Amino acid sequence: MPSRRGSQPWVLAVWFIRLLFLVLVVNALWLWLGKDGSLLQHAFYTSTSKKTVGRQRISANKTSRLPIFNNCCRGQTDPLSVALQKMNGSQWRFNKTAIDIFRRDLLEISQFHDYFTATKKNSPLNSFMYYFEKNRKVRIPVSGPVWFRLPKELPFSKDDRFNTCAVVGNSGILKNSKCSSKIDSSDLVIRCNFAPVDGNYTEDVGRKTGLMTLNPSILIHTYKWLLMRRDQDRFLRDMGHYGNALVYTNPFHFREVTDIVIKADLLARHRHARQKVYFSHPTYLEGVTEFWRGRNVTERRLSTGLFLTSAAIALCSQVQLYGFWPFSTDRQGKNIPYHYYDKSSINSVVHNISEEFGHLLQLYSEGIVNITTHPCETSSNSSKSA
Repeated sequence: MPSRRGSQPWVLAVWFIRLLFLVLVVNALWLWLGKDGSLLQHAFYTSTSKKTVGRQRISANKTSRLPIFNNCCRGQTDPLSVALQKMNGSQWRFNKTAIDIFRRDLLEISQFHDYFTATKKNSPLNSFMYYFEKNRKVRIPVSGPVWFRLPKELPFSKDDRFNTCAVVGNSGILKNSKCSSKIDSSDLVIRCNFAPVDGNYTEDVGRKTGLMTLNPSILIHTYKWLLMRRDQDRFLRDMGHYGNALVYTNPFHFREVTDIVIKADLLARHRHARQKVYFSHPTYLEGVTEFWRGRNVTERRLSTGLFLTSAAIALCSQVQLYGFWPFSTDRQGKNIPYHYYDKSSINSVVHNISEEFGHLLQLYSEGIVNITTHPCETSSNSSKSA
């Protein structure tokens, strides 16, 4: 009979393999469930289940914690009713003084013109950055392989100012909106997370793209870690729909996505893609989060909507939002899909994205940004909330 003592190394090896497999499974589930901490969440992410999703959810018949929802309209407590009454109450008017003050404070606190993207200038060779999600506890060495792929300067200088900008969300309210001409007539168009602009979608959302955000989780889930040639080809083909857009993504948000984002950049360079990939700098992410915290946004991770709106205000004289509507019906009570490019419906219980909309609605009421919520083909005045 074999000695038990002699079999112990094999037993230990088997248990070690099992433990390693368990760690890999847990890590995969961690990423799948959205614990990646990515700043660029899907625009207007809402739950299609009755279970709780995220840390905060607001029912259509419950009161929001935001003053804009609680106090603006007497007798109305649910976010949808408040939004409708607020937007129907008066014609929107652009307030240049308000946006100038807002932009001044935003630029100062976020350090947009110094740290919007990582560059050779703000991230010197052999220096250190810190992962955004780790509260400056985990350092990132700026070594040669990272530093040499950074651009010398930021993509936008302090003198760059676009007159009109369109920020395009992914809400189903864009479906059949026929907003393409208005969107594409903007000097700068900002989109998020590879939302489609080709085929039948073009007449509603246009094609022009100047800045496109890319959540690293898309590289993992949609493009399967870019492991196979077919997934690499699909990634490059999809990115090719956005012309000469700047692709803005987050390799330094947390350690687990650094390699896949750098791989995507390397692939784009190797295959001579027209689009240039830029990396967010953790200092800017901290700064813009601090700015919104001063406006009563308590979430550690900014939503896509607030992040893109911040970038647009920093870069543009006037900002128009499209596809920002976190409710299951439009302003006429007609059911709308979750995204303009899919058929799934929005559950009446929504994610904390309706809290985000409350902050955007506050900017709307102050004349800082306009929000398009009607089909553009029926709009007769660009100053009116469409």
